Amino acid sequence: MSLISWTLTSESDVQDARRVIADLKANSTFDVLGLGLPLEAISNILFPGTSTLHTRFRYVVFVPAVFFAMRANRKANPQGRLRIAEADLIESLVNGGEKGGVIGRNLGLDLKYKPSMTYWSAIRTFGLFGGQSYMDRTSMLEQCEPRAVQREVDDVGSLPAEVEWDEDFGELVAPLFSDLEKLKWKNKLGFALTRAEAEFFRCRIERDFPDSLYVPLLKMNPNEIEKMESPFETIKKAKLPLKLKELLNESRKYSRVAKGIDLLYRWVLANYWGDKDRSKNTEWSQAVKVHRKRWGEWRQRVGSLLSWEPQSFIMACKPYPELGSLMVSNEGRSLLGFMGDCLECMRRRNSEATYIEMENLMVDRERNQRRNNSRFGNHDILLPAGIKKPGDAEQSDYYFDFRWDQGKRNVLDLLKRTGRS
Repeated sequence: MSLISWTLTSESDVQDARRVIADLKANSTFDVLGLGLPLEAISNILFPGTSTLHTRFRYVVFVPAVFFAMRANRKANPQGRLRIAEADLIESLVNGGEKGGVIGRNLGLDLKYKPSMTYWSAIRTFGLFGGQSYMDRTSMLEQCEPRAVQREVDDVGSLPAEVEWDEDFGELVAPLFSDLEKLKWKNKLGFALTRAEAEFFRCRIERDFPDSLYVPLLKMNPNEIEKMESPFETIKKAKLPLKLKELLNESRKYSRVAKGIDLLYRWVLANYWGDKDRSKNTEWSQAVKVHRKRWGEWRQRVGSLLSWEPQSFIMACKPYPELGSLMVSNEGRSLLGFMGDCLECMRRRNSEATYIEMENLMVDRERNQRRNNSRFGNHDILLPAGIKKPGDAEQSDYYFDFRWDQGKRNVLDLLKRTGRS
């Protein structure tokens, strides 16, 4: 489960992002209860510059390298040049032996969501254009136009303000190309960072994001990191600052409770639709049994976690201004109040009255979140995947891993070249 957010982008970028979201929404729960409210903020603290749409870290080198090369050799139609360069990059990566993680391998020029779109937020996060984090992709393309074209675009006849490009990063660009002026990549490229690239980003992370989970992980042995299955294992295995340790510990509890609430929601939703099915389809009866069993098993596993108080999560969020403000907002307090009410019901002995109360909590929360699109009442809305046909049981006890897969992969890519542990 994931969320996408954007800030200060051009209208075309916003529309592209909306299309990504539309694709992800189809037939999924897509956080109908609003449990993912703190997901983005926590993920950005732990692993800044990541996204669930990312594949490999070196795209954060490839994409800005194109802009640096175009800026050094200003020619007409930078948008078209970028499009061709991104398509040529696919060929270079395939020639270099890369199989997984190559964005657009099967679509080439027809690729809709190109690396320059999906990695733009990361590029801005790492300040590769001299800290101009507010610059959207369209504005940066204008910076690569010939000067004469820039004068025509400017209403008052003067040049647009020049971006202060990060010249330290600029030194990493030329080795990627066989012909810098023509934007010709080397024939064979791979996802392995060069030592210079890895050192650049390691220093940038340590300088700009000292409170992130990246920093303690970059001091660990890569073999140990490879074996870890969630960020929560770092609580015992890594040397964490106290506030980061508290945030991770409370986020672990939050994620496990959210998992139980999602399992309960699935049980309630299946039960509701099964009751509405006048054909008395036995498939619904089986689905209800499966969802009830999974929720019961979760309840047995979590044990003392049922006594968790959401207020402790708020306290762990407070040292981080954006996250802390979010969780004490009306939306944040409503969410945590809902979770607290759910836990209170779960602590009681099983009974029909307890189930009815939990059912009412699920229905009210979903209707509050989705209004007329609630799946309790609007039978034209598609059900989430796995409600009528639950399939195999999910292995994870966590509802969110806060972009662990992306962060872990990035750390391993960096450690392979910096040679530190």
